[in-house]
Amino acid sequence: MLQKGEETDALYETLGTLLVQMGEYDGAEAAFVKAQFVTVNCLLNRAKIAIAKKEIAEAIGFCDQIERVSENADEKAIATLVRCKCLLMRSEAHSALRILRSATSRFAIDEPSPHIVGLLFGILSECHLAIGQHHNARKWARKQLKIAIGISSRTLEAEALRNMSNICEAIEDHKNALTLWIKYDQLVQEDTLQVRLDSLKCLANLNESCAKISEAEQVLQKRLTLAKKVASPSLIIDSHSDLIRFYRRQKNEV
Repeated sequence: MLQKGEETDALYETLGTLLVQMGEYDGAEAAFVKAQFVTVNCLLNRAKIAIAKKEIAEAIGFCDQIERVSENADEKAIATLVRCKCLLMRSEAHSALRILRSATSRFAIDEPSPHIVGLLFGILSECHLAIGQHHNARKWARKQLKIAIGISSRTLEAEALRNMSNICEAIEDHKNALTLWIKYDQLVQEDTLQVRLDSLKCLANLNESCAKISEAEQVLQKRLTLAKKVASPSLIIDSHSDLIRFYRRQKNEV
């Protein structure tokens, strides 16, 4: 049975997690700070908030804390995942690859769960893509997809499809990139608002790249409608601005 302090912490953590999903990062951070006992989930969410705010050094600091309090292979791997994501954002893909190779070399001794392994394969794919190694990027993305299907993980499958679409886009295979992204977008309908908005933005861009102008416009209109539903001024302005830029591009091409 939870003690009173633990119950309060659990409530703060639940509230913070929900606010992260809604994109309300300041409120989420305030909730996590109030928790007396630090958990891996709390630290992970605070790292996600820091990444969303582009506060990379702070996010890496949370990785250090996760490593100190981690008690199993999954929690250690989570710290590795977030750290490598931060390094990618700093354009330090080679450093991230070194860390990932070291982490995967320990699998024979202490292997994380299949889901976490799939996430590691995904970040490996992103690292190889960042340094232009498209063949290796595709190899790891396919491995990630295989695990996702094997364990019936919607979130992992979505990430694998996103990675594969990004690889196709990098080699200017816009048609396959669009096909893969459509599948990705279908899988993230229940995800956070920010993920859905970002997905629709990419979907519109890919439709435009494939000269599917009507489809691109429909997607941007859908994105604006979604932003209006949550009544967030910043999201509405961003979505409206993207639509205006789209119309200007089409006018200039006439």
